[in-house]
Amino acid sequence: MRAVCLSCGALKWGALTACRECGVRPATPEEQGRALAASEDHFDADGLAALAERVRAGGAVDLDADLVAELSSHAASVRVPPLGFVLMVVGVPFAVAVVLGVLAIALLAG
Repeated sequence: MRAVCLSCGALKWGALTACRECGVRPATPEEQGRALAASEDHFDADGLAALAERVRAGGAVDLDADLVAELSSHAASVRVPPLGFVLMVVGVPFAVAVVLGVLAIALLAG
């Protein structure tokens, strides 16, 4: 989903991703709710362009307060697993598969 970076006004892919222009990533649930509200889920292409221009010009960014509160609440309730857990679940099986593949190639090459 395309979204407007509320820090610099650049268009970016993914409301919760870091902006490629300024590097800002929405961190708090409130920032995440505002970022989600500033996306193509809630604005058409012309609305996104107008919002981006307002941010770049330093103007006030008025987003629907009820929508921001709802999205912030949802963002606060989503649990993100710790990076170590993700690496263990994804990385260990991958590493085992690589080692087994290398061993199989070594045995077949003889």
